[in-house]
Formats: sequence, C-alpha cells, structure tokens
Amino acid sequence: MTTCEEIPRFRLPLPGGTGLLRAFEIREDAMPPYGCGSVLVGRYVDNWQLLPDGTPCIVVSETEGIQFRRVFNRLKTEAALDLRADNPAYLAELLPVEQVLEVWEAAAYISPVSPLAAHPINRLLGVVRELTNTPATLVSA
Repeated sequence: MTTCEEIPRFRLPLPGGTGLLRAFEIREDAMPPYGCGSVLVGRYVDNWQLLPDGTPCIVVSETEGIQFRRVFNRLKTEAALDLRADNPAYLAELLPVEQVLEVWEAAAYISPVSPLAAHPINRLLGVVRELTNTPATLVSA
C-alpha cells in the first residue's frame, strides 16, 4: 500500500504564485484546443465568489463528476455556477452550489499532441513544401 510520503511530489513554475495543484485528464472536447487525453493542471479555488466571469475551471460535482468549463458566478442571484463550454455542441449548465464539491482554476496543460503540428500555418507550409518539391505538369485542354 502506498503512503502519502511515497507519492512523488514536484513543483511547477506556474505564473500566479503557489497553491494547491492537481492534475486532471480531459476526456471530452468541450474546450478546444484542450482535447481528449490532455492533462490539465488546476489550482485549487477556495473562494468561488472571487472568480472572474469566464475563468476556465475544472469543476468537480456530485452529479456531473469532473467538467472543464468557463465558470460564470451566479452564486448571489441563483446560488449556482453557470458552466459554459467553448465548443458550441455543449449546452450551458446552471450547477447548484450544493452539488459543487471543488473548483480548480486552469493553470497549465500537458498535451500528447503538439499544438504546432495541428496549426493551420504549419499545414499550409507542408502543402507549399510538397508543391515546391513536385515537378509541375501541364494539362492541355
């Protein structure tokens, strides 16, 4: 059995100071470019009232489990957090505060895919390289 002392610890040089950090694996495509298989590092938020609207957060709830969404504070008016995805295929959700277990502000992410490889400019450069290395052929009508 592993004890807390045996679990590896590490520090990440993240902007915004220190705090309790935790890593979460992303299992949906609600917040591009963070895709399935990416690991999101979150900084624990102890006062949800202070979160600016639109802050990307990992929200842990009793009913929905772990979700990565932009959080809009509706605590005073509706006793809830308004969760919205960047991907329009996902509907906004008003999550009652009594169902929220933890909120973690997104601080960093680790991706198995390089974001540069998928960038449109890099794809275009690849096409240009192919065209410049391929002899031109004339098509006559």
